[in-house]
Amino acid sequence: MGKGVCVRAPGPVRVPLSLLAGLCLLAAGLAAIPVLGQDAPDDVGRLVQAALEQVGVTLYYDPSYVKLAYPGGDVPPDRGVCTDVVVRALRRLGIDLQREVHEDMRSAFAAYPRRWGLTRPDRNIDHRRVPNLMTFFTRRGKARPPSNDGAAYEPGDIVAWSLPDGRPHIGILSDRPSGTASRWLAVHNIGAGAQVEDVLFQFRIIGHYRPLPWRRGHGPRQGRAAGRPEVGRASPVPPGSAARNPRSAPRQGAGPSPRKEESAMLMEQLPVGPMSNFTYVFGTGEGGEGFVVDPAFDAERILACIKRHRLDVTRIILTHHHGDHLNAAAAVKARTGAKILAHPNTRPFLQGAVALDGTLADGEGFPFGDAEVRVMHTPGHTPGGICLVVAGTWLVTGDTLFIGNCGRTDLPGSDARALYEHLQRLKRLPDDLLVLSGHDYGEVPSRRLGEEKLRNPVLRASSFEEFQAIP
Repeated sequence: MGKGVCVRAPGPVRVPLSLLAGLCLLAAGLAAIPVLGQDAPDDVGRLVQAALEQVGVTLYYDPSYVKLAYPGGDVPPDRGVCTDVVVRALRRLGIDLQREVHEDMRSAFAAYPRRWGLTRPDRNIDHRRVPNLMTFFTRRGKARPPSNDGAAYEPGDIVAWSLPDGRPHIGILSDRPSGTASRWLAVHNIGAGAQVEDVLFQFRIIGHYRPLPWRRGHGPRQGRAAGRPEVGRASPVPPGSAARNPRSAPRQGAGPSPRKEESAMLMEQLPVGPMSNFTYVFGTGEGGEGFVVDPAFDAERILACIKRHRLDVTRIILTHHHGDHLNAAAAVKARTGAKILAHPNTRPFLQGAVALDGTLADGEGFPFGDAEVRVMHTPGHTPGGICLVVAGTWLVTGDTLFIGNCGRTDLPGSDARALYEHLQRLKRLPDDLLVLSGHDYGEVPSRRLGEEKLRNPVLRASSFEEFQAIP
């Protein structure tokens, strides 16, 4: 039959009952796929209503640890904490954060903050902690850019704040405007039960999430749509993509080298040791080339990560000479045959702790899959400190830059002015680089450089004198 020709049947078409029944079953099966927010415009309204209905019901702020049923466990409805407002509202839509967070933590425990001394997930409390919800929503691809513009927020958005005493807080935006109609009132529990109040800009915003639409039964989204590469597990990220992170402005200028969009590199951020260190494992992909940065304390865990991704590790890179960043380097080298590399100024300070096989100077780089790794010499914390720009995606800073602070300058070989000057160099890098520091000292394990420029006092300092005055 020719394209576009309409043929009319000579009479009624008889459809066998068995075929009709099969089509009905297929339609019913497709209708049962649990997708919230797609063809369901009332989901946001239901979420907002579920939050508002807690006002007058939840009367007390009670942070007590309670053993909960699982799944679907909850404390008595007349009490709870700020996170319970979010948990209860989403549960009304059939989204059980207790189960969702617990299952994600079971599969990627290292991706979550390690602030409570836990060695494994705890389904009674994990979903009731603000940093865990922030991590979960980010891994689910729900993160949006924090903003001081009320127009950037919508009813049903979840907002996380840092209170003046440093404690994290969280709530849900309602569909009720403030008196000036420039922002939405928030439903939250900050100490007197669930309240609806004009607090959106009362505290410093540290997280903004839009939970809907929500597809149940799917793990955290990966790659460009996920808001940022996943931390603590393999993170496929198309290097060089300006759309990797919706929180960032498009990058200016080209990356270090041409890259294929289909390549997917991976990064694991491994918390190690008693000093809140991070070791990093990078790979060009599963079964590809890899390198390790600052292997310390737990060689077996680092090696297990390498084995899990079947990486051919050829380089071990030290960001500086301090022992808590290199005390597992020899063991990792012995099992992988990788060369240990650092800046030339690091060698005199090693004092036999580890033997270098080569050096990396400022501006040097090496190919890494379809991209490259570029070295920046950033002395100040130590004479041989370096940072790495990996595939135009990650910025590994060692102890040069932390989330919310920077390395000490009161140690042998430290130079405060040099550190300040090299922090200015980091400020000139693209905003969408993900900062990966040497320690878990910040409110989050990692953050985009653009956000760090806005929030970190050491990057906001406009003069060396101002920098020195920071406690």
